Amino acid sequence: MTWISDYELLITEKEVGGWIVDTNTGQKQKVTGWPQDIDPDGQGGLLDVLSDPLFASNRKLYVSFSHQDRSKGSTTRVASAELSPNLELVNWTVLFTALPYSGKVHHYGSRLALADDNLFISVGDRGQRHRSQDLSDHAGKIHRINKDGSIPKDNPFIGMTNKSGEPIPESIYSYGHRNPQGMFIDSQSNIWIHEHGPRGGDELNLVLKGKNYGWPIITYGKEYWGPSIGEGTHKKGMLQPEYYYVSSIAPSGLIRYEADLFKEWQGDFLLGALKGSHLNRLTEAKNTSSERDKKFEEHRYLEDLDVRIRDLEVDKQGAIYILTDEGNGKLIQVTP
Repeated sequence: MTWISDYELLITEKEVGGWIVDTNTGQKQKVTGWPQDIDPDGQGGLLDVLSDPLFASNRKLYVSFSHQDRSKGSTTRVASAELSPNLELVNWTVLFTALPYSGKVHHYGSRLALADDNLFISVGDRGQRHRSQDLSDHAGKIHRINKDGSIPKDNPFIGMTNKSGEPIPESIYSYGHRNPQGMFIDSQSNIWIHEHGPRGGDELNLVLKGKNYGWPIITYGKEYWGPSIGEGTHKKGMLQPEYYYVSSIAPSGLIRYEADLFKEWQGDFLLGALKGSHLNRLTEAKNTSSERDKKFEEHRYLEDLDVRIRDLEVDKQGAIYILTDEGNGKLIQVTP
């Protein structure tokens, strides 16, 4: 979901559709004009939506989705469109397509964030782990492009090749990621993501230009059937997470709270949890007894609602909105 005015959220649905919700009244209006080549199988469908900072005048949206090509499979694609007065999406322009395509239907990512006219895109490893470390491949990476789809001249791999002499896609900003489904750029221009681990090992990461975050060579998670993965939890040249979860919470949606309504929460991170069904809050650590807790400590809220939280937003007044994803999904406003 994304704000298109101070009180209206545009919300997308996995099975390809969308609504504008008036948060003052709860009224919904249907949005039409979605692409016909979206693959909703597995973890696919519409993935993220983001309004342009100048939306009030240009009516532009950025949308990520699982694109289907019958001869190749599916992949993560990002396109822009304009919302017409009759709430139809028009003037679609493809900005980014992750290559190569895959026959698998999971780990697409994909979250979007804007900073200084740069569009950041998360792409998952597509369930093929080796791709995260392959610098000839778009999967398992954070990408940075300009809003028109061109490549920023100061991206870290411009004109470079990998060890095999293959060209590195110039959109790559960081690599070694598993499946990031939360991204937030804070007021200090720090780029934060969280990503799913396997059985344990969900991570909160500060994204730095050109860095390797280790998946699947290092991880705090294990195989779903028990054994360890990779070479351990540390390796030279690979960054450690800012925080990791064992057991997994299956995070989705991420904000750093910078409003005034929840005064004691300023600067804290809020994550939706699909597993364990709660709102997860990370605060500055006071207990430094373990490496995992040296920066953050964890709090859990809204467990009594027993809902999977898919996305989070904050309005101008500082109220928090959580979007649930099971059955008939709900938009819930959270205030002190």
